Amino acid sequence: MATDTHLWLSTALLAASGISIFLAGYVLLQRRACCSASIALLLASSAVFGFGYALELGSGTLESMLRWIRLEFVAIPWVPYFWLLFAAGYARGRALGRLPAALLALPPAIGSALALAGRVVPLVFAKAWVRNDGPFPVFGFEPGPWFFINTAWTVLALLGGFTFLGVASIKAAPGLRKQARLVLVAALAPVAGYLAMLADLVPWGLDPTPFTLLPIGALFSLEYMRIRLSGLAPAAREAVFEAMDDAVIVLDGRGLLESANQAARRAFFLDDGCAGRPLAEIMPERAELAALAEAGQGRLSFRVAGREGGGNEGDDAYWSVRALPAVASGGKAVGMVLVLSDVTEDERLLAKLRELASTDELTGVDNRRRFFENARHEAFRASRKGTSLAAIIIDLDHFKAVNDRYGHAAGDAVLRESARRLAEGLRGSDFFCRWGGEEFAALLPDTALDGAVALAERLRATLELEPVHCLAGTVRVTASFGVAAGVPLSSSWLDQLLGRADEALYRAKEAGRNRVVADKLEGPILPPGNGASGSVASSDPVEPSA
Repeated sequence: MATDTHLWLSTALLAASGISIFLAGYVLLQRRACCSASIALLLASSAVFGFGYALELGSGTLESMLRWIRLEFVAIPWVPYFWLLFAAGYARGRALGRLPAALLALPPAIGSALALAGRVVPLVFAKAWVRNDGPFPVFGFEPGPWFFINTAWTVLALLGGFTFLGVASIKAAPGLRKQARLVLVAALAPVAGYLAMLADLVPWGLDPTPFTLLPIGALFSLEYMRIRLSGLAPAAREAVFEAMDDAVIVLDGRGLLESANQAARRAFFLDDGCAGRPLAEIMPERAELAALAEAGQGRLSFRVAGREGGGNEGDDAYWSVRALPAVASGGKAVGMVLVLSDVTEDERLLAKLRELASTDELTGVDNRRRFFENARHEAFRASRKGTSLAAIIIDLDHFKAVNDRYGHAAGDAVLRESARRLAEGLRGSDFFCRWGGEEFAALLPDTALDGAVALAERLRATLELEPVHCLAGTVRVTASFGVAAGVPLSSSWLDQLLGRADEALYRAKEAGRNRVVADKLEGPILPPGNGASGSVASSDPVEPSA
């Protein structure tokens, strides 16, 4: 029975050591992450420890045991060192600096030197003997001075590693939190075994540390191979990933959702159940995103209506999207990254700037620039359809006297109220602007001269009917109107239509003001150069420039 137990323990340790050496070599070849070297060396040192302890258990004499213990103590001090490097690299997303790593390497280097020099006894073990109180002979010892130093170093290194991993498990993104906690919990096994050995709680004086180190080392390496432990998304990089204001969606090579940061989950209502599903299925209303991802790279913009995004109607959100291929170190594309930037505030600012650029600041109606943009397109449309277009130029009577008598604040109030009444009296299809000073202009699509005159008369009566009340007093307002209408041959003759309306306005002012005067030459707008014979030159309409 004793022989069977001894053989079983030794064989298990030798097999685990061989597997660990193989895994260490594999991980070392996959040097794509800051933790790969520390994992490989942790596996290698644990394997040497396990190999030596397996042969120690098979020894029957003190001399043979000490020979294998010297081999063990070449590797034992490095186990906590590489564990600390691994934990620091995993939590920080980058390897420990060269100077801190070199300083931390002094204790294990001294311990290995003592073992190679054959000074295990009496520096590590003050006394040594063979224990025969178990089913097979084991090594018995009394601690020496270096044993206590090595124990203190090991405990501090283990605590440091657990501190790093504890912080990583707290700060890790939801998708990696389980992985970080698995690493933290799994590492407890060799620590518990080491403490049990120090407290002499293990039967027969066995050291359980190598029995726990080797399986946990294998677990770390297998986890590394499965998801590139600490290389795909270290905790520190994940913290940045989660804290980004931009929404980030990561797709794998098949176009399935691999991960999404907090901004993306909040903005597009993504949860853990979305993982592993195609983007077109998760966000069917955003077919353009799936198309962009399939294209491989590019940019697009889209709008999310307020109701669609769970907000109020009109609270629209605007997004700018950039697609980037996720490329592995070998240059092979392994997925796709969509970076979605919320540009709502930018769009609102641009809309405000466009409004300011096209709106009269005092009255709130269109300015002359915006009026001409709309009028040119309307003139082009009228020229193609052969419909009449009417223009009205309006001038407030004796406005200078209002400023002189009541002050400029009262004059501004008169302009604002007059603009409001005139705009409300026009149709929704009409265009209206402040022409300049106390003048306003209106363009009436699909309107002949008689209809334009009738509308102008209603507007005139509206202004005259009710005075403007302001802080300086009550101001009576009247205005003069000039009207012209015709069928333009091209949008380029819009200025002639407005010029004829302006001439009619001048005659209204000459006739005593507060009246409507119409241009009497209703008909096609003649191009420049035609005489008074009334002949009309033919010309193809030309699309106006913006």
